[in-house]
Amino acid sequence: MPRNPDLCMPCLYCRKTLGSSLHQPQPYSFNPTRSIATPILQPLHTKIIKNKAPPPSRVTMPNILTIPREIRDEIYKWGLLDTLASAKSRALQRDRKRVAYAASDPETHYGEDSVRYPQHTSLPPTYPLLHTSRQIRAELLERVKRMGPLRYRIDLTNRDDKDALYPTWISVPVLPGFAEKGRVDVLECVLRVRSWKTSSVWSVAGDENGDFEGDVFFGGLSLLQRFVERGVYFLSKKKAEKVSVGLLAIDVDKLSEYLTEEDCIKEVDDFADRLDEWMMGVNEFGTAGEDWEREDSQFRFLASKIDRLSLSVKGNLRREWDLKEMVAKRDEQERLRVEQADMVH
Repeated sequence: MPRNPDLCMPCLYCRKTLGSSLHQPQPYSFNPTRSIATPILQPLHTKIIKNKAPPPSRVTMPNILTIPREIRDEIYKWGLLDTLASAKSRALQRDRKRVAYAASDPETHYGEDSVRYPQHTSLPPTYPLLHTSRQIRAELLERVKRMGPLRYRIDLTNRDDKDALYPTWISVPVLPGFAEKGRVDVLECVLRVRSWKTSSVWSVAGDENGDFEGDVFFGGLSLLQRFVERGVYFLSKKKAEKVSVGLLAIDVDKLSEYLTEEDCIKEVDDFADRLDEWMMGVNEFGTAGEDWEREDSQFRFLASKIDRLSLSVKGNLRREWDLKEMVAKRDEQERLRVEQADMVH
């Protein structure tokens, strides 16, 4: 159908302003009051909407492998230094389990009755990254080595009204299975002594709402043995990982609400003297002569897994031992004891 510009004034406007390419033939209708057919005018904007602009070019969203390596290293560092989620949650810290010691059960350890093991310990923040890709895994483990000594941090609260220990993992950069030969260079243990329930640890399965008096010293040894035998998840056989420790650094944060810092240091120094004698085999913490073989076996086992032990008060180093040397001194004391027994007979 030929175009008739005289019949469509809006189309004349279109032709002048928007170009003749937008003009489309208009359908005609017959009006009996007029002598000629008139076009049915349609709104001009309907024609303009149909002429869409070309779609913008696609923008690729960045992912961890497309960002610079320097930024990835900062992400790795943040994850390695972050606190475990279970240490931030009071609800997760409340669920505890008590294991009753039985001499006939090799799965239990003497003094373990004093320990309230956490039921929930979160995976390290970097754990998912280690299972993302080979490249990220290699970069993350390389970042672990560049950070220096691998440090674990655990909070150990002693409820002295019940003589019970409440361990809570604070920082675990990577699980022992990802460390070189399962070695933790520094195990930092912050010891706090409290006389009442706290907001973070107070509900324990197995206490039966009764008072309990345990052996905290041997409870600590059994807790340490659980760690070197099974790793972060003390009671789990499925997640068990054998661990060795370079330095066990015990820092006493608080002994009592009523002791000054000077009195606290004196108490720790006295304990260090007794501990030194016990490691040499001169003195027992329990009843004299009671289960000496068991204590000796446990100490030698721990000394084979831990190189050094340090004792501090709020960061102030009070004593440090090389456990291999202490085993040698223990052997010397045992030799002298045997010689004295032979002379008597």
